[in-house]
Amino acid sequence: INILLIGEEAIEMSTGVMESETRGRSDCCIVLTINRKKKTVKLISFLRDTLVNIPGYRPNKLNAAYQYGGGPLLQDTLQVNFNVITDGYIRVKFSDFRKIIKALGGVDITLTESEAYCLNNTNYIAKKKYRNVKAGKNHLNGYQALGYCRIRKGKDGKAVTSQSGHNNDWGRTERQKNVLKAIFEEYKTKSLAELVPIANELLPLATTNMDS
Repeated sequence: INILLIGEEAIEMSTGVMESETRGRSDCCIVLTINRKKKTVKLISFLRDTLVNIPGYRPNKLNAAYQYGGGPLLQDTLQVNFNVITDGYIRVKFSDFRKIIKALGGVDITLTESEAYCLNNTNYIAKKKYRNVKAGKNHLNGYQALGYCRIRKGKDGKAVTSQSGHNNDWGRTERQKNVLKAIFEEYKTKSLAELVPIANELLPLATTNMDS
């Protein structure tokens, strides 16, 4: 089963009002592959700035496909350019992503020196009072986790190195997967009785073309 995970780049101003009511671009584009026979889960990232052919439109960056036609067009674009067929998609906006992390109680993430410096000295973390992370293991709240997922370049355009030594978009996709893995590991410890009310609370925050 291939499920397309979309993180929509819907930026909020300090007032909490959206900069634009139009659909944003896809800041995150990950295919979640579930192998039922082998009981494995894999995450495959697609770089948002990759130049692709978008059905019905001129060639553009991959993240433009979602802005033009939502999840269905992004699914078609992946199939046309990479021969990747997805069975459905799930889209989450930045603000709802923060709520998902909050409901979990935060996530444990290990930061490099450059990642910590970047988060404390840029606006990736929307609220200044949360710009207090450190190199090493941190328990990140929703604002901090979202900021971590969005890191691309540091202050003055300086490179920010991930745990694996990647920077730019390669580093960003690694960070996004680190957070998804942390969420997954946390929820694996919960019983079915605990998961049902959590699912009921969080599923309305996502938009999907799949049934229950």
